[in-house]
Amino acid sequence: PTEQCGIYLGDGRIIAITRCEVCDDCPQRRQFQLQSNDFGKTWRKMRTNIGDVKISTPSLVYDATTGLLYNYYYHRGMGVLKRRVVSLEKIWDHPTDWPDFELVATGSANDHHAGNVNVIAAGDIHYCAYYSGDENNTAVVMFPAEGAKAT
Repeated sequence: PTEQCGIYLGDGRIIAITRCEVCDDCPQRRQFQLQSNDFGKTWRKMRTNIGDVKISTPSLVYDATTGLLYNYYYHRGMGVLKRRVVSLEKIWDHPTDWPDFELVATGSANDHHAGNVNVIAAGDIHYCAYYSGDENNTAVVMFPAEGAKAT
């Protein structure tokens, strides 16, 4: 696993999502879920059910009030910015229980000139930024995306 995004949840708990391209440890593209209960001293690495990824660096937002975890990622080659929204407790220790994705935005399907979403939250609004384009012209796309309800 590489290029992770992690969040401290309180009480020593940390969750991170990381991408994995095809390798000996992961014959199919997958996101992995990393968890710690002891402030990061020890970790568990678990394969998720999220396989619709290609060089897709994740970006996480956690809403402590609702308990919802948002996992944003740009599916390169498809040109789609996706997110999965779930109750933290549903996927803690259950990494294959992530729900289906929601389509957030579209962009270039060019593998090397689009992707790498970064998201910050301000209230119920998630501000997304990613790059999209081609060999001749690539731009940074920024926009607000409303928060979602877990399914």
